[in-house]
Amino acid sequence: MVESLKTTLSGENLLTIIGFACTIFVAFITAFLTSKNNNKSITSDYFKREGINVQERILKFWSSLLLYDFNKCIEIYKKNIGLEGKTEDVEIIKLISHDAILYSSKSTIKAIATYQHYLYKNNKNGKKTKEEKNSTLETMKLLIISSRVIKKMKYDFTGEKVDIIDLLKIRINDLDNKKILLSRILIIYYNFIENVGKLIIAIILLIMIIIFKYKIL
Repeated sequence: MVESLKTTLSGENLLTIIGFACTIFVAFITAFLTSKNNNKSITSDYFKREGINVQERILKFWSSLLLYDFNKCIEIYKKNIGLEGKTEDVEIIKLISHDAILYSSKSTIKAIATYQHYLYKNNKNGKKTKEEKNSTLETMKLLIISSRVIKKMKYDFTGEKVDIIDLLKIRINDLDNKKILLSRILIIYYNFIENVGKLIIAIILLIMIIIFKYKIL
């Protein structure tokens, strides 16, 4: 029995078994994701139709971050919902975060989390000088992070795709090639840190495919 098992698991038989297992795994994942996406699409369409006014307010708030400072955006949002001078800013921030989480996709929520983490980290570090806080790199980071939220949220709510570089051009008049290159690098960096898990899975699948295709074992 042991010899029979060794024969079965040796050479080309082992490659065939691995290939068969990979095929089943890929088929299962494809079917699972298709079913999940269909169900999510039906639920999301209904949910978003019911909250279209809230979505518009949220998108306006995040879009205004590209043009104004944070406190000015809070005041604009309070005015839009009829709470100007009546509610503490911290409560408004909680409301904005709540509505964003309620209506945004997982990808957008990750981008919002990155934005809030950046603000917290920089506000916590009181040792930074004014020059450091106003440096080109820090300015570009903040604009990139907020533009990523706008891009993802606009796609969530309208289905339209926008390029982050185009959003930056609205705010930065002197967006030269160096700043565009820096922007692209920062975009890749933030996309990477938010999708490390997916990248690891993709690498594992790629290794399995290479092993099967080139008969490494």
